Amino acid sequence: ELNIPSGTRIEECRAMHAEWWAITNLAHGGGGDTVGATMYINTEPCKICAKIITGLGLETVVMLEGGYKTNGPQIVRDAGINVRYVHL
Repeated sequence: ELNIPSGTRIEECRAMHAEWWAITNLAHGGGGDTVGATMYINTEPCKICAKIITGLGLETVVMLEGGYKTNGPQIVRDAGINVRYVHL
């Protein structure tokens, strides 16, 4: 409807990325301890999701290789979180 290219201007979209949605559901469900945990995602996180992920205290983020390429993994690495890729 707004002719916004896919993967851009996330703030204009009503949808949430899966990472953001998962974190929101965790908080809504009474929370849980994410410190030292591992998060599994099916592609590289966008910049916004990567920034949200860095605040969780995760030890590792595992993602499928070959998905959308972003600079999100570098943001996650810079926060001291291990980033691993898996192949299908």
